[in-house]
Amino acid sequence: RGSVSGRRDHGGRGRWTQIYGHGSVREHHENFTNICREDYICAAQEGFLMTEIVTASNLGPVGAVVVAAGQSYRMSGVNKIFAPLGDRPLIAHCLTILNDFPPIGEIVLVLSADQISEGHAMASKFQWPKLTKLCKGGLRRQDSVKVGLDALSNTQWVIIHDGARPFIDSELLYRGMDTVRHVGAATAATPSKDTIKIVCSDQMVSSTPLRETVWAIQTPQIFESSLINRAHCLHEENFTDDSSMVEKLGLPVKIFMGSYSNIKITTQEDLVLAQMLLQNNIRRMSRS
Repeated sequence: RGSVSGRRDHGGRGRWTQIYGHGSVREHHENFTNICREDYICAAQEGFLMTEIVTASNLGPVGAVVVAAGQSYRMSGVNKIFAPLGDRPLIAHCLTILNDFPPIGEIVLVLSADQISEGHAMASKFQWPKLTKLCKGGLRRQDSVKVGLDALSNTQWVIIHDGARPFIDSELLYRGMDTVRHVGAATAATPSKDTIKIVCSDQMVSSTPLRETVWAIQTPQIFESSLINRAHCLHEENFTDDSSMVEKLGLPVKIFMGSYSNIKITTQEDLVLAQMLLQNNIRRMSRS
């Protein structure tokens, strides 16, 4: 994106990306779609890529719930949430991005009971002004999300994000906000690179869905506030993500393009990969 400049945050005034340098707007637009796919960004016109025009003023209040109350069972005793990743704890990366995202007005962080004191110490160090509450999570992920939803103030939109995904960015969040305001429920996802098999309990293959119809679901997931609160109040069965709860209501959920680098840290190998991704990002930024 070396030919794109003029990118600034202006709080409630939104963000616009001015095209400078050589080459047409279409050329720059096509370069941008290599990152986030043409189907998931607004059209370029009048010398601007209008990918970042959602603002607090034209959306209504936006809150974020960061869920990080798991027990890290697959991390061999390592607390992944507060594991060092570069110069800060792993979870601090996504909290910084969410805090700096203009449409968000408040953030609630949900931690396990034994992490609350460490969470307060981290919040005191980094001083994120939008982080308003630290809460103790529940037994299941969805219970922790419900705790976070209940702790938010009067918001119109809710961004739900797994704290174990450190590599979100503002472009991904803007794509999500632009998508959800049209349908009420949206989730980040990436097209599957692999052929997927549906397998029975005896390990026999039941079916093979078309690869172009299979997407790997990520967070952030973004919802109209009353919708996701209703879903959490009505469903007691186990769900692995919040968008599935909305689907269960018979309501639509739309995909927006996530990122293949938006990995979830689940094992120690994932943490090693995260260190590599971070170093690669640092090197790329130093060259730009």
